[in-house]
Amino acid sequence: MPGKAKKAKAGSEGATILPAVNGMDEAKVRSYISSIELEELEIREIDLAADKKKQPHKDEIARLKKEAAKAGIPKAPLGAKLRERKFLHKAATVTVPLNEGEREMFEEIGAKSVDLPYLTDINRPQEEGDGFADDMPGDDR
Repeated sequence: MPGKAKKAKAGSEGATILPAVNGMDEAKVRSYISSIELEELEIREIDLAADKKKQPHKDEIARLKKEAAKAGIPKAPLGAKLRERKFLHKAATVTVPLNEGEREMFEEIGAKSVDLPYLTDINRPQEEGDGFADDMPGDDR
């Protein structure tokens, strides 16, 4: 009868075999969940160890930023420049894992979207002649 637990064969110490629900075997689901959670626990432990290892470097960065501020370099612009450089480096390396054909397609997509405004530009106040309001497809202003 479907949906009912069946007794295991002799020699399996009377274990109950759980039925498949919606095509999923409960024992397999539980096994995968347990295995994934154990791996996630390992990752959390690695992250904690990495955080401890990174702390002296974070402290040195904080010290350098304070020293820069004392030398007359404003904190906010320095932080913005550092973030920009980090993002530019990350952007410059996005094609590294792509093969030659994928890189060509990446370039083609870029060429076809070069005049597409960023989402932040869409939400900013638009004025006639600013290069955004006039060029928006479907904008009938």
